[in-house]
Amino acid sequence: MPLWRTVAVVGVSGSGKTSLAIGTLYTEGMQRFLDSLSTYSRRRLSQAQRPDVDRIEHLPAALALRQRPPVPGPRSTVGTMSEVLNVLRLMVSRLGSHLCPNGHYVAPSIATLSEQITCPVCGARFDHPSAESFAFNSYVTAAVPVGQLTALAGPSGAGKTALVLDSLVPAVRAVLAGSPPPAHVRHLDLAGLRQVVQVDASPIGQNARSTPATYSGAFDAIRQLFAGSGYARRRRWKPGHFSFNTREGQCPTCRGLGHIDLDVQYLPDISVSCPTCHGARFNDATLAVRVDGLTIADVLGLSVDDALKQFEGQPAVAAALRPVSEVGLGYLRLGEPTPSLSGGESQRLRIASRLRSSQRGALYVFDEPSTGLHPLDVATLVGVFDRLLDAGATIIVIDHDLDLLAAADHLIDMGPGGGPDGGHILAAGTPTDVAQTPGSATGPWLAEHLGPLA
Repeated sequence: MPLWRTVAVVGVSGSGKTSLAIGTLYTEGMQRFLDSLSTYSRRRLSQAQRPDVDRIEHLPAALALRQRPPVPGPRSTVGTMSEVLNVLRLMVSRLGSHLCPNGHYVAPSIATLSEQITCPVCGARFDHPSAESFAFNSYVTAAVPVGQLTALAGPSGAGKTALVLDSLVPAVRAVLAGSPPPAHVRHLDLAGLRQVVQVDASPIGQNARSTPATYSGAFDAIRQLFAGSGYARRRRWKPGHFSFNTREGQCPTCRGLGHIDLDVQYLPDISVSCPTCHGARFNDATLAVRVDGLTIADVLGLSVDDALKQFEGQPAVAAALRPVSEVGLGYLRLGEPTPSLSGGESQRLRIASRLRSSQRGALYVFDEPSTGLHPLDVATLVGVFDRLLDAGATIIVIDHDLDLLAAADHLIDMGPGGGPDGGHILAAGTPTDVAQTPGSATGPWLAEHLGPLA
């Protein structure tokens, strides 16, 4: 890798991009920084492990900026994310002329929040508005065909999010709950929809206790198998004994996490492998039980595809894992912490958990699901959408990826620009229709992408 240059690491999901950049280069860079600290500071870091490589030369100091932003809701704005709104609220509360209960303006006051304001006109007294008092805790008409994949395209700020996430989704949820839709939504025809599912790419779970095995439900059936072994039956062990979340089964040192976190002053916590179980998560007594020659830790080390072969005679395990494999995640280890999955992997795992049942009457909404995906992964994502459609779902996608837009049954192009220049539907129809529509913001790019098909 050339120094002092921008280097891009690309590849399909699971090909090792994060392992190379974060697990190897960043980890080694952090370790070299820690080596420069005093002996006293490094005393607690003696268990920290270096990457399993032979040699890394000329590695400079390393910083990691992970693309793991929180998923904001409709109340999240540029002002709240940048904290500018905090200052603005304080200014309005202290410098603003407030209205008394009788409608008279009162000049700005330096009174503390514990003091009441007295109106100089009518003498009415009222509480001083605090900064928190100023916190906030006409759209377009669109037709979305039921049972099909509808994609929304257009420049940033064209109104895609306002139409779908700020209008359609809240309105559907309100009507399904028996409440009136938002005031700005004048008419809504549910056309048989019974639920709305918003799928994002945020991390699944908070720590290593969430895994593909637990999220898919396969771990329940696997623990039943181990509890049914002769060794476990003689000791009257229940399935809970084979969980890393219970005292009976978990390693006493790491409490079933497989790692321990070292608190380093002025630096992020450093996670190192547990010195007792070495990442196995379970205590020695639990690891003494084997099913078909494997311990419960060995099973969690299997990939989804390998586990399907291992437990092909166990319908409960296979039924839980098969959808995970079918959405292209067969390479994931059963015990892999779900918070470490990429955004694309997380959203596919969420979909897999729903593929085992009919999706008729379900509306799925995806906000830019192709972000960070390799073109081959986008093709896999389209295949996953086809599975949902086959199960009876309706899908709405907000995206810019031309491969994904071309795969849509119905395309809505918004624009012509962003902000005040947006909010208009410029074209709607099949991708070919949009590509041939004059004035479409996305049409020219889509026409070039479709080639002779357009």
